Amino acid sequence: MAEEKSSQPDPQTETSFSTLVLSLAMSALQQMSEPEKPGQPGLDYRLAKPMIDSLETLKEKTKGNLTPDESALLDSLLFDLRLRFLKASGRPQSPKQEPAAAAEKPPEKESDGPG
Repeated sequence: MAEEKSSQPDPQTETSFSTLVLSLAMSALQQMSEPEKPGQPGLDYRLAKPMIDSLETLKEKTKGNLTPDESALLDSLLFDLRLRFLKASGRPQSPKQEPAAAAEKPPEKESDGPG
């Protein structure tokens, strides 16, 4: 008697959207990690950028098609990865400001009085 295969996928080997997202995020985190031993060459944080960009593209292309949990996972990972990337690159850690928002900011008033 031949063994009958189940039509249900094995949860341990099933690939899901969350698995894909976590895999890309882990790759980015590995590139930004510190060396485990002193004197060991560090990884290049710039190699994390393509992974972060891929996650951003996935977010854009899957907008409206994700479950709330998938969307929350992707948002959370992107937020964390962006902050870590800024820290690794030595850039200031200010929130990302949209160019349009910067343009809408009212100009500071100049003093007309004597000074």
